Amino acid sequence: MITWETRPCHGWWCCCGCQVSDPYSGSPFDPAATAQAVARVGIRNARAGLITPAQASYDTTSATWSALDWSVCTQPDRVTVRYLAGFPLGSDGLMQEPYRTMVARLAAAELARPVCGCDAANRELYRWQFDLSQTARGDELFGISPENLNNPLGTRRGHVLVWKQLQNLQQLTGFTA
Repeated sequence: MITWETRPCHGWWCCCGCQVSDPYSGSPFDPAATAQAVARVGIRNARAGLITPAQASYDTTSATWSALDWSVCTQPDRVTVRYLAGFPLGSDGLMQEPYRTMVARLAAAELARPVCGCDAANRELYRWQFDLSQTARGDELFGISPENLNNPLGTRRGHVLVWKQLQNLQQLTGFTA
C-alpha cells in the first residue's frame, strides 16, 4: 500500500504540472488528508532488503499486473509492505513443531541482557545464551567441535542446538531393498 500524506501549502510541490487538487484525497491542503493506492513490489536486492514499490493495478481477466503512472507528482510518503515468509503454519494457525522451539531458542540466544522475570527464567535464558566458544571460565574447561564452532548461526548454546536440529531436518532417510 502506497500512502501520500498532506501536501505542504507552500506551492513548491506542484512544480511538475500537477493539478491544484490531489486526485486521491480531493485537497492537498487538508491537514488530515491521506491518499492510498494499491502497489506491487519488485525485489531489487533480496539480501539487503531493497525493494521497488510502484502503483499498480491487477487485471482479473488476464491475471496480470500493470504499472500505473504517478498521478501525484511526488513519491509516496510511506509504503506498507505485507509479505508471507517461512514454513507454512499448521492447521491450528500456529507455527509447527519443531520450528516453534527452534525460534524460541534462537530468540533466547540473541537476548543481550536478562529479562525482568524470576531467577528460574533468567537461568533458562542464560543457558541458551552461553557462548560455547569459550575455552575456560574459572576452574571450568569447555570444548566444542569445529563443526559446531563454525555454524552460520553463532556460537551460543541456542545457536548450536538450532543448527544441529536444522541439519537433522535436512537429512533424508533412505533404505535399500
